Amino acid sequence: MFMDHLLSNYKKLGRALRTWQAGLLALLVLVAAIVYRVLSLSAPLNVDSAELYDARLPHYSTFTSSFVRSLIPFLVGAVILTFLTYRLANALSLNTRQQIKTAPVDSQSGSSAVEFVLILPALAVLLLMILQIALVVQAKFVVNYAAFCAARSAIVIIPQNVSGDGPTEPRNYLGVPESSNKVEIIQRAAALPLTAISPMPGASVSRGLPILTNPDSVGELIKLAPFDVTPRSMMGQVMLRAPYAYLVDNTAVKVMTTGGEETGNFAEHDWVTVKVQYRYYLAVPFAKKLFGTSYSGNPIVNLIFGTDYYYPIVEQYTLPMDGEPAEPTT
Repeated sequence: MFMDHLLSNYKKLGRALRTWQAGLLALLVLVAAIVYRVLSLSAPLNVDSAELYDARLPHYSTFTSSFVRSLIPFLVGAVILTFLTYRLANALSLNTRQQIKTAPVDSQSGSSAVEFVLILPALAVLLLMILQIALVVQAKFVVNYAAFCAARSAIVIIPQNVSGDGPTEPRNYLGVPESSNKVEIIQRAAALPLTAISPMPGASVSRGLPILTNPDSVGELIKLAPFDVTPRSMMGQVMLRAPYAYLVDNTAVKVMTTGGEETGNFAEHDWVTVKVQYRYYLAVPFAKKLFGTSYSGNPIVNLIFGTDYYYPIVEQYTLPMDGEPAEPTT
């Protein structure tokens, strides 16, 4: 008797979860959980950390408050699109069953076929949009890690004297971004992990030709890959995708002081914020036109020659700068 009652309750729960009210409730629970997670991560950082008194290595944390906040629109959009896809799939399944049961002479069979034709493209579009959102979210994780790599490079390179093609930058000073050697080094630190989500080279203007587009980046990568660089090897893939990621137009970095300036002096153990903006290449048919921005701003050129699309992803990371060991406060 107890088992029958329990089974009956499970059946009622299953029927309830199929309703739109249950879907809305699940969405609200998801949003509440995300908001709670953001609030729990948004506590101010303590500069006087014990890690600053001795040797330390900043560890990468994926779910920072800013990153989680940036994911909320994508998660909400994915839930809504999934719900619409589920409803359309049910309608499509229902029409299919009706067509099988309906006799050929039935006057309703034609209308069922028309409904099937109308629903199927909409269902395909929704699936493509969900796939594109999933790929963008995946890319955001990589860009977030690239921002950490850039910040890690910044806190090491800013306390040094750096000279190169531009003016010499003394210790704890960041020059003008357009001519700063330190910013160039930081930009390369961000570009290296972004090769994993960069497109393969091609004949289009956006993707560029292999190696010829950005020979300086290839010279830097050769120092890291003295061994196997065949096209099918991992380093070969990096070499092919690097010209896109290392191009400043595709991977732009902003190194900011505690006051939000992009140039100036730093004090010992100041916080350094690095913001990375990456043009993520979109490849999903149809959905890329809905989510993306055209590489070419000329509509006539786009109409004649076609164009590729990208989605701008912006992530930032903040770390304390290296320097002389800080004295504990008493």
